[in-house]
Amino acid sequence: MSMLEQGDIIEVDFSPSVGHEPAKRRPALVVTDFGFNSRSSFVGVVPVQSADNGYPLHVPIDAAGIHGFACVEMVRTIDAVQRGYRLIGYASDATMRQVMGIIRGMYGLR
Repeated sequence: MSMLEQGDIIEVDFSPSVGHEPAKRRPALVVTDFGFNSRSSFVGVVPVQSADNGYPLHVPIDAAGIHGFACVEMVRTIDAVQRGYRLIGYASDATMRQVMGIIRGMYGLR
């Protein structure tokens, strides 16, 4: 069970990874809400990278000393309890609206 909220920024180890998946310990933005997160140890996240490669699905993050880009196309569900995590900050409401809008578009949600 996780007490994380949508918009929390955590540090988590994404290894092991395969192919172009994110690897190593890095920040991640929580995109699932408390109702989902509180029922299991699973949490939906998007990894945050430091480099700006101009990709249109990368949303700038500037919060709590984190300066990077949420890689929304890499959304994934992790077992936060087994991987372990550290809460490091919170995304702004504007950032979350942009991230969630992209996720809705990716999955054809209204």
